[in-house]
Amino acid sequence: MFVVQKSNSKSKNTIKIGFLSHFARTGSTYLSTRINSHNKIIVIPEARILNEIKKYFIYNKNNLNKDKIIRLLSNLYNDTKFKSWKLNKLELTEFIISKDIKCWQNLFYYICIFYKNKKKPEANTIIFKKKESYKYFIEFHKIYKLSFIIFMIRDPRAIYYSSINLKHSITGKTFFKNFFDLSFKWNHFIYHLFKTYKKNKQNFKLVKYENMIDNFEETIIDLLKFLNIINLNKNEIYYKELSFLKKDNKFSLISENDKHLHLNIRKKIMVNNNLKWINKISFNKRIFIFFLCLFFIKKLKYNF
Repeated sequence: MFVVQKSNSKSKNTIKIGFLSHFARTGSTYLSTRINSHNKIIVIPEARILNEIKKYFIYNKNNLNKDKIIRLLSNLYNDTKFKSWKLNKLELTEFIISKDIKCWQNLFYYICIFYKNKKKPEANTIIFKKKESYKYFIEFHKIYKLSFIIFMIRDPRAIYYSSINLKHSITGKTFFKNFFDLSFKWNHFIYHLFKTYKKNKQNFKLVKYENMIDNFEETIIDLLKFLNIINLNKNEIYYKELSFLKKDNKFSLISENDKHLHLNIRKKIMVNNNLKWINKISFNKRIFIFFLCLFFIKKLKYNF
């Protein structure tokens, strides 16, 4: 359904920054944890900085002096998740004010660069993991042409089953109030997925949870090709490129508060296990979710 074209950039030293936009319980942390083991990739865990940065720039009409930028950076540390990145505030501030910051895209870009330089300086591909990052990708791409976006999706009925008894680490509430709530939010997310795809097909990548589980190595190889980290023909033996998956990550993407949400993160994938939700939720709930999400379920080729 989706066709990805390669970037025209041939520079080996170019730092690319992209977004991983995901819905709850779609395996985004599982995938991120593994690709983060690659020496050329660094995944930046979620934090509520994009909205704060953009709002601040809009409020100040993109007219920020050094003092305002320092104030904004200080405010970012009010976010627990940003604070968990463990970036020295003074060092970050000095790094940022040494740059030519003209728009929110510049500031976000350099924060990501600073994070990379501190955590994994050899990486040349940065992936910022955040559900709502699709809201910012198109504007970000106008400034940084090599930027990209990866969407992670899953059948909404499987998501409902996976999230029924899980509670959010911040709110303490279950992920979705009921299947109506789930269906509305899933439809909203998928709507923006297709909207983003129409605006920028070249730098767009779709990863389906079901494909990742049943064909994990192929999914990783396909993703590395999309990121221009490897460039191999189908006939070549490329699985030696996957040796990095055996490495341990030095940097965890999971906070202490979120560990209960990712109990299977280190377990071996169970293939052909994508339909276990069928016997776990009632037929009525399955049918309601199916019809509430029918348009996009069909578009994404999920079966009844």
